[in-house]
Amino acid sequence: YSITHVADLETAEASDVSFLSNSRYEKSMKSSRAGAFFVPPSYCMEEGKNYLIVDDPSLAFQKAVNHFFQGKNQVTGFNGIHPSAVVH
Repeated sequence: YSITHVADLETAEASDVSFLSNSRYEKSMKSSRAGAFFVPPSYCMEEGKNYLIVDDPSLAFQKAVNHFFQGKNQVTGFNGIHPSAVVH
């Protein structure tokens, strides 16, 4: 497989990379179809999945996001600050 995108554990496909940094998502990890996963060295890896072992899976995933979206102008639909916006 070629990794061409990033996704969360639940929606990932074989061409996506995802990550696990919180053990409460291990069930989602086991059923995920991602092509590769960033995991910490302590993760108990199962056969049949591709792992990228890093000290900080969340940071590694963010770097992957930056790589795949670098130079792409993502339009969010937000422009400026809405007059009803409130910060508590």
